[in-house]
Parts: sequence; C-alpha cells; structure tokens
Amino acid sequence: MSLLLCLELQCHNGHNRKLPNSDWIRNYTQFAVNEHNEKEEVVIMHWACSKITASLAIPNATLLEILLDKLKLCKGISYAAVAAHADKNGRLKLAAMLVEHEPRSSKQVPLLLSIGEEDTALTKATESGDTDLVYLVLFHIWQKRPSLEFFGTIQARPLARDLFISYARAMATINLVPSTGRTLLWTYIRQIPRTSVPARAGAAGGGGSPSPVQCGTMAATPSRRSANYQPSIWEYNYIQSLNSDYVGETYKRQSEKLKEQVKMMLDKLVEPLDQLELIDNLQRLGVSYHFEDEIKKILKSIYNNFKSHDSWNKEDLYATALHFRLLRQHGYDVSQEVFEYFKDETGSFKASLCEDTKGMLYLYEASYLLVNGESNLELAREFTTKHLKENLEQDMEHNLAILVQHAMELPLHWRMLSWWKSTCLGEKLSFARDRLMENFLWTVGVIFEPQYGYCRRMSTKVNALITTIDDVYDVYGTLDELELFTDAVERWDINAMGQLPDYMKICFLALYNSINGMAYDALKHQGSDIISYLKKAWTDICKSYLREAKWYFNGYTPTLEEYLNNAWISISAPVILVHAYFFVTNPITNEALECLDQYHNIIRWSSMILRLADDLGTSSDELKRGDVPKSIQCYMHETGASEEDAREHIRFLISETWKKMNEDRVAESPFSETFIGIAMNLARMAQCMYQHGDGHGIQDRETKDRVLSLLIEPIPLI
Repeated sequence: MSLLLCLELQCHNGHNRKLPNSDWIRNYTQFAVNEHNEKEEVVIMHWACSKITASLAIPNATLLEILLDKLKLCKGISYAAVAAHADKNGRLKLAAMLVEHEPRSSKQVPLLLSIGEEDTALTKATESGDTDLVYLVLFHIWQKRPSLEFFGTIQARPLARDLFISYARAMATINLVPSTGRTLLWTYIRQIPRTSVPARAGAAGGGGSPSPVQCGTMAATPSRRSANYQPSIWEYNYIQSLNSDYVGETYKRQSEKLKEQVKMMLDKLVEPLDQLELIDNLQRLGVSYHFEDEIKKILKSIYNNFKSHDSWNKEDLYATALHFRLLRQHGYDVSQEVFEYFKDETGSFKASLCEDTKGMLYLYEASYLLVNGESNLELAREFTTKHLKENLEQDMEHNLAILVQHAMELPLHWRMLSWWKSTCLGEKLSFARDRLMENFLWTVGVIFEPQYGYCRRMSTKVNALITTIDDVYDVYGTLDELELFTDAVERWDINAMGQLPDYMKICFLALYNSINGMAYDALKHQGSDIISYLKKAWTDICKSYLREAKWYFNGYTPTLEEYLNNAWISISAPVILVHAYFFVTNPITNEALECLDQYHNIIRWSSMILRLADDLGTSSDELKRGDVPKSIQCYMHETGASEEDAREHIRFLISETWKKMNEDRVAESPFSETFIGIAMNLARMAQCMYQHGDGHGIQDRETKDRVLSLLIEPIPLI
C-alpha cells in the first residue's frame, strides 16, 4: 500500500473501521522516513497540494489542522512550498497560517513578501539575524511604500534601520533611488548617528551587502583579498526589457527579399574578382552564413579554374592577395608561391609596391593565414607592416586609412538572463565579477549564426560560472577552502557540499545543477551520456586554479614554461570548447570524444592564444592586487628582460601559435567545421576583448561600445 493511499484513507478513517488506523500509518511513515526519505517528502508534498486544491469548502483553520497532522510526519518538508501552493489557489489566509510553521527563515521570508506580509517578513528576518534576508525585505518595502511610511517601519527595528543606513552610506545609493525620495533619504540619514552594524550572516562566505564595522564579539575571519570589481553596468531589468523591432511577417518578408537579391547578385557576377569582392563584403558584414551554398560553389569553381590553368592575375597584388586569403580561409590548399611575382631579384618584395596601399593592405591581411615554414608570408607581413605604417603618416584616402588603422590594430583573420538571476551568484558573491552581458558578448563573437542560439545560451552560462569560480580562487578563497572546493568538484557529489563554507556551497550548487542540466539535455535529445567529459573539464580547470593559488600563497614564481603548461588550462578555453562541442554536434562520435578528452591541438592552440592575449591585457591590474605572476612577469623573472621586451615576446608567441592553428584547422580531424570555427573564433574574440586592456573585467570602455553597437542599437533593416 502506498503512503499517499494511506494518507487519503486515514482522512476518511472515521467512515470505515476496516481501514488502517493512525498508529499503523505512523509506523508505516516512520519506516519510510528511514528507508525512502526523499520519496516520502515528495509523496506528502503531493498529497498536501492535492488536498488544498480539492478542499475549497473546508475552512482555513480546519484544513490547517488536517495538513499539519500529516506534514509533521516528515521533518524536512517545506511548509513554504505548501503555503505557496495555497496562495496560488487563492487561499491567502491559509498560506499565511502555513508559512508560520516553516522553520527555515530563508524560505519563510521570501514567501511572506510574495503574499503581501511585509511587516511579518521584516520581523522574521530580523529575528533570524540573517542580514541578507533583512536586506531582501528592506529593498522590497522601499520599492513598494512611500518614503515616510518606509522610514516609520524601520525606525522601530534598530537592526533593519542600521543596515539600511549603512548600505546607503557605503554604496552611495542616493543616485539610485527615485528623485522624489532622495531628499527624505538624506534627511533621514543625517538624523541617524553612525553606529556599528552587525556583519552579514556567514561573513566568511563573502558576498552580501557591505558592513563597515563588525561586532567585536564575532570570531575572527580569514584575511581576504579584494579585486575591487565594480558592479555590472547592465541592470538586470534593462537586459530583460531588450527586444527587437524587426520581428513579424513584414520584416521577415523584407529579409527574404533582400537575401534573394543578394543571391541573384552572386549568380549574375561572372568575373572571379567581382565574385570574391562580394564574398569579402558579405563576410565583413557578418551575413555570409545566409549564402553558404552559393559561396562554396563559387570558391570551388575559382579554385579548380586557377589550379588547372594557373591563371592568377600576377600583376595585381590586391586581386592576388584577395584570392589567396579567401581560398585559404575556406580550406583550399593555396601555395605562398603565388606572391613570387611581386618580389625582385634579391628575393625582397618590390619597392614599387609601396605605392599600392590597397594591395599592401590585402597582402598584409593574407599574410596572417600563414603556417609554420612559410617564409614568403613572414617576409610579406614584415614588409607590409613597415610600409603601411609609413603610408598612414602621409595623405591617404579617408576610408582606406580607416581600414589600414583597423588592420594595424588587429588583422582581419584574428578579429572577430533569467538563469543568472536565479543562481544569485551576482548578488550573494559580491567579491566576484557580475558580467552576464560581457559573457554573452563572448558567445556572439564565437558563434553568431541564428541557428546556434542554444549554444550561445548555454555557453553564456558556462562563461558566467567560470568568471565566478575564477574569482573564488583568485581573489577570495583561503587555500584550505580552495582545496575543499577542488575536491568537491572532482568528486562531483552533492554530499561533498557539507564540508564547504556557505559562499562556496551556493557556488558549487549552481555549477552542479547547471552542468548536470546541460548533460541531461544531451542525454534527452541525442542519447549521449556526456557528464564524465564535462566533469573532467571542470576538474582540470579547478586543479589548475588550485596550483596557481598555491604559487600565490607560497610566493613562488614559476618559469614561463611551467606557467604556460598550467595556464592554458586555467584560462578556461578547454572548458568552454568541450561544452561547445556538445552544444553544436549531432551525432557525437567516439573518435571525437577521444580527441576531446585528450584536448586536441585545435583546443590547445585556441587556449594558448586566449591565455597570452589575456595576460597582455590584464596582468598589470592583476599584479596591483597581488595575483600570481603571469606570463610577462615569469619571462622577466626568468630572463631579466624589461617589461616591454617581455610583452614583445608574448606577442611573438601569439603569432607562432596562430601558425600552428592555421595548420591544424585544415588538417584531418573528427571535428566539424562548425566546431573548428568556434575554436578559431574564441582565439579571435580573446584578442578583441583584451585589445585595449581588460575588456572582460573593466566593462565601461570599448566593451560597452561593442555591446551597444552589436546588441542594443541595431542596424536598420529598411
């Protein structure tokens, strides 16, 4: 007999003496508690909710007694969840009565707020001593009540009053509240003397709102660093409000019409150079994915024609360089020897080419698709870089000058929400970077085509988790705590949470639930069990983080080789790419899984470029807050080089790594073109984000402009 059936039978026991009595049910229930605790809780919860739904005619007080008689059989039952169901069914008074029996303030207080019991919620929050809950209630009431009423409410509650005043002073919230309330707030603050405010519950866990003075009776907490990261400049509700004006059938028809016009243009063009120029323009605009079949057909025809007749336009540097770059970019084996015509008897590029700025620009761009051993392209890059910089100092046509400047900054070949709110990581872990918008920007740069929306959404989650966990290791955690967290991730066991401090528990649980959810999607839609591969990637990155933390706490400076052997993993690219593979691949093959598990070269090279670009952009800021030395400092320490020489060496390593990646991207592998493109784009996006400094951590500079132009201010369709 099921427990649910027993409960229902017991409700009617008085009508049928043959049914089991209450003692029998209690004995049965006690057995279930010992043997199937979780199942029992689900059963009783289901029964209680069904009872509420089916008992609209029973008075609140009577129904409460019936419910409590059964709910008390399960110690871990959530009275708040039952109360929420009562509220959903219009039994507001019953909900208020039920939530009084919820022993956990963290569940009780939010529900009291949702059913309009703000004063009771504030009382329960202050009684709990959990300052996070007090802040939750305070901000809720502040938004709902007139200012004078709000101040009257908190005046009688010293803890709530002092916390609010402390927050207002510490965070300068005056400019964040409505103008109508600012004067009253200032007046109220000035009337209150500065007092010692209790530190938030679980202060050792980090996060929460600032408390300027801790009580002298509190136990000493570990000394922790602070990166002084600024809060996100992208307000959550603003992100949620974003939408596109270009939706609906009218714009869909207009879009299809424009695509057909472009397809006709591609079909009508006869001259190979005209075709390649149009393809180049479509790629630069980011819309070439609409015309993949047409572009592949054109490039294949051009390649076969030139391969058969060797009919390169040898006198036109611009045309030759454009042919070379686009064909190589799309995987065709084109020899560097096509540029031999533009060299003189000494083997140098002809001096007369300096007058052809456009040709040199395209040769410069083509040179970045070189692989190891291609000396002609090395020479081409040196030659064009030198003379393009010189030409910029002279009079040059305006639009061409802009193209040259952009190319000098970064060559073309190298260029490029609700879940987050529910994790509470941005709110609870205030020491960490809250960078949801920037994390999404990364994914747009890595794979922007519309059909890969799932990959972008899931990759944004992965990026956000990486950012938070990186700050746990880099900024906040003690060495003992970090070893516990690493062990928990390696075990991938929810029971390992018990050994963690509070701030790490929420972090681990967010990671555990999110990644298991992604694995569940793969199992559900593809029949593939991928959790072991995802777990390994997270274990590897946490172990690499831990190694760097040990270097920091021991004051150890590794050699450059030792640093890079660890840092290409700690930069997080292997985690990002392993997840991305599963997001875009169907079917999943055993050969690819083996390469994924060993971190195939395409993953290694992408990771190394991300690491080195990150170090160039962020190492100065990280050293100021006392982080472990990065590649620049390791090279300086090992060789005695100056910082500028060390930076130049890191740039050289980036260039060398690109050669390896150019070679491996066209080599035979079990990976799809889509996944290889993701790996390439991750490297490109790294050089974009760190081009002018820390574009990920410091968000209000070039990154803000890029977000606005790419995501918020659309190009008009008509």
